[in-house]
Amino acid sequence: MPEQELLHATARCVVLRQPAIVTRLLAAAPFSMAETSALRQLSGDISSCLDTGIELTASTQSLRGLLAEAALHYGEARGAGPNAAASPAPH
Repeated sequence: MPEQELLHATARCVVLRQPAIVTRLLAAAPFSMAETSALRQLSGDISSCLDTGIELTASTQSLRGLLAEAALHYGEARGAGPNAAASPAPH
């Protein structure tokens, strides 16, 4: 899998696993304690979303951008806009 696709696939996986924490991350001011806290909470999910043996090296802001894009696409796919990532999926 090309590196760019791997990054986007990982972000999509994290958004699906932890939509509320991703929403908190995106609502937090960049470089704030709230942002750091949300990223710490997501670290296990980021690792779980990566293929075995793959290591992710990205800046906080790059990761934030990838997660924002994934949340936007997820919300659009559900037809509820960019804030849909934190809403439960309809049954």
